[in-house]
Amino acid sequence: MIVPREIQTREAVADHYDDLDEIYRGLWGLDVHHGYWRTGRETPDEAVAALSELVGGELAFKTGARLVDIGCGYGGTARRFADRGADVIGFSLSQEQIAHAPPASGVELRCADWLANTLPADSFDGAYAIESSEHMADKGRFFDEARRALGEDVLIIRSNVERSGTRTRVEVVAAGGESLDLLRRRLEPPPPSLPKATGGRGRSGPFVLAVVGPTGAGKTTSLAKLALNPTIFGGARTGLLTLDTYRVAALEQLQQYAEIAALPLEVVYDAREIPSALKRLERCDVILIDTPGRSPRANDANTQWQTMLRAIAPDETHLVLPATTRPDMLSGILQQFASCHPTHLLLSKSDEVPQDEMLADVTARVEFPLRWLCDGQAVPADISPARTRILAALGLTINDLGSLAA
Repeated sequence: MIVPREIQTREAVADHYDDLDEIYRGLWGLDVHHGYWRTGRETPDEAVAALSELVGGELAFKTGARLVDIGCGYGGTARRFADRGADVIGFSLSQEQIAHAPPASGVELRCADWLANTLPADSFDGAYAIESSEHMADKGRFFDEARRALGEDVLIIRSNVERSGTRTRVEVVAAGGESLDLLRRRLEPPPPSLPKATGGRGRSGPFVLAVVGPTGAGKTTSLAKLALNPTIFGGARTGLLTLDTYRVAALEQLQQYAEIAALPLEVVYDAREIPSALKRLERCDVILIDTPGRSPRANDANTQWQTMLRAIAPDETHLVLPATTRPDMLSGILQQFASCHPTHLLLSKSDEVPQDEMLADVTARVEFPLRWLCDGQAVPADISPARTRILAALGLTINDLGSLAA
């Protein structure tokens, strides 16, 4: 939110955009928002699309979500979100903008003042304002109306104020009670179902957990922490199995951990070896599986190990992502590993993020349960439960979420 030096009236804002409508459309077409340049080499169209992607990622909306676009311009962002399955109502003070906006399924644009809107209370799943809130003189009313539209259980998660010269930028992140309850459930997944002999719930056979993820995510180190840290599986007998026969360093690293801790290790090169490898590990309570981190372009190699992983059918498959992963890369990574059927998220390298809010951001974007964080290179010490740290990053406690769920 940019705070102007002079108060702007509703009439002045409407006249400005009506008078300059033809010029704006000549310069930017039907996307009046300037865009988001990640590298500085994007075309204007690419930058506008990147801005919509960035805002959509923050909203993290699902198909069927009801969104309100506060200051919709010609409806470009609203149409993009409608293409992704949302229903969007947009507000603009400019009659010219509404008149020139192309109609689109799932989009309703209104020439009306957001500060005097007549939307029913508690009827929307998300709201966004791109380069528009600075035009609203009553900032308190701006947020009051957003809270009314989203519901009274909306909480301000965090805010940030940045000043540069005469300009002030205010960022506010809010979430509804339903969203926070969903986060709580993601951070409280059921414990692993271990065999009864180790205090589990009476399952037959070992509990099998696999880690998958992109190159350099820290899968092998994370697997070693899971195997060796006594707080993870207690006194369970643990065995290791690796499908990563492509990187000599990864195999040697895992062999060293196995030798130090006297853990059985099976190396599988071919799908025909899987039954005998699992047979040799059948006396273990837990089997941990390491996988390669090959390039998405290595289609044949990826198909081979992913087929072997599906044949093993792990009880849990944890997608290991560095906490520093850029938001715009997440969708591609999720698509890359979709055939592995991930069940959980495991964040690695959490010690490398400048702010813990980034942990919560990745967790919100990747809709898998999260049990553990890895936060350093020390094996086996640098692994811990994720819940407390992520809630603290949002300024919340377990009690806060408990009261919302009640």
